[in-house]
Parts: sequence; structure tokens; C-alpha cells
Amino acid sequence: MIYLPGSITQREVPEAGALVLVVREQWQVGIIIISVVDQVFSDLLPDHVRLANSIEVRLVDQDLLPPIR
Repeated sequence: MIYLPGSITQREVPEAGALVLVVREQWQVGIIIISVVDQVFSDLLPDHVRLANSIEVRLVDQDLLPPIR
């Protein structure tokens, strides 16, 4: 799971299990990307880690991750 300010669509991150809009005072201020929806995410499960990594790579490729400070 990761929070991003702004907006993206399922088309931009097809690997995501779900996208949850974050709304404040009737305005969308961000989005939460959820990688696994049918289980609790575990870093001990290789499939979960692979999915999270593929989401991160896609976000980096599209320049959608905010810079690390």
C-alpha cells in the first residue's frame, strides 16, 4: 500500500489490486494504491513481494513516485 498525492487510474497501474481515492472537503487530494486485496500483505510471501515490486517499477517508469528527500 502506498499513498500518492494527485490522481492515477487503474490503466496506469494495472497490477494494483485496488485504488482508493482520498477526498478532503469534496476534493480528491490523493490516492492509496493497494497491492493485495484478498489477503493481508506479507513480506514473507514471494508473490506479494513480486507484486509490490512490479507496482513500484511501473510507478517509477511513469515518473509517478514523489522524489525521496
